Amino acid sequence: MINSSKLFSSTKRSTWTIAFITSLILLSIVIFQTDWKTVVDIWEGITWALVFVALILLLMEGVCTSIRMYLYIPGKTELSSCFRVVAWYVLMLVLLPARLGEVVAVFLLKENLNQKTSPAIMIILVQRLFDILVLSALFVVIYFAYNQLISPEYLFLLALGILLILTTLILKLDVVLGQIAFILHTKRSSRLKSLLHGVLRARTWSKHSLNGLTAIGVLFITIAKWFFNLAGFSILIIAIDNTPGFIDGLIIGIAYNFLAIIPLQTIGGIGIGEIGLTGILLLYGIPVSIAAGVSIFVRLIMILVPFLFWTFVQLLIPGRPKLLEAA
Repeated sequence: MINSSKLFSSTKRSTWTIAFITSLILLSIVIFQTDWKTVVDIWEGITWALVFVALILLLMEGVCTSIRMYLYIPGKTELSSCFRVVAWYVLMLVLLPARLGEVVAVFLLKENLNQKTSPAIMIILVQRLFDILVLSALFVVIYFAYNQLISPEYLFLLALGILLILTTLILKLDVVLGQIAFILHTKRSSRLKSLLHGVLRARTWSKHSLNGLTAIGVLFITIAKWFFNLAGFSILIIAIDNTPGFIDGLIIGIAYNFLAIIPLQTIGGIGIGEIGLTGILLLYGIPVSIAAGVSIFVRLIMILVPFLFWTFVQLLIPGRPKLLEAA
């Protein structure tokens, strides 16, 4: 059985070092641009009732993620188990460097939801595809409704291209995996045999677990997930004085979430989120000292949410995933 001590001991010290240094450098850039008197003014001008509403909405994203994971599991499992897995999963995304939280998710699915390695990897991969698909679609919708707010136009074309490619990929995923399996089979290499078996198992999973009804259910729950995420993020932005309005907050939220794609080794995305959000706010004409302060506050709330979700799950659904049991 895989456990937490093995997981952390197997993570290279260099990975932690690089991630820590990268996060520290990026975060320092934001901190040095921050006017701390302005931060005090921002703190005093926050509408805390709106922050509370934002927290509720952001926590609902975790509920949707748990339900979505439940839909992926063939034959289904207990929904409570999916909540426990997702609670630890989102917590590890914040605590671990270099997106190792995704690796933890694979182990959690194997140990707690009885998934083989290939289906577990596919669940993580496909949910990310659905996330990018919905975010791109939302970007396109906002562009058509409020195109005067978004420029340059190549960003729209990029979002539309991502939308079309990912839609095709999801609908034809078993075909794509079948072609990959065929290519691997023609190579007739013993070294590729285990990879071939993994691809075939992934194809079997996609055919049985990502059929029409399941895909529709996953799509709608993903839309709900991002509705809660973006609405919560936007309300969090407008809870602060002198910041953009709700629609602009949605656009900022989409851009902020796409920052997670940047392949930099950081701890839980710390550094990327702050410097990225500061840059986005600068595009809206907000002075750098205010933008930096706002980004730090927003980032603190966004880091707090996984801990709150984990805490509520532990209180309401006691139990600890096998991966994190002591050695």
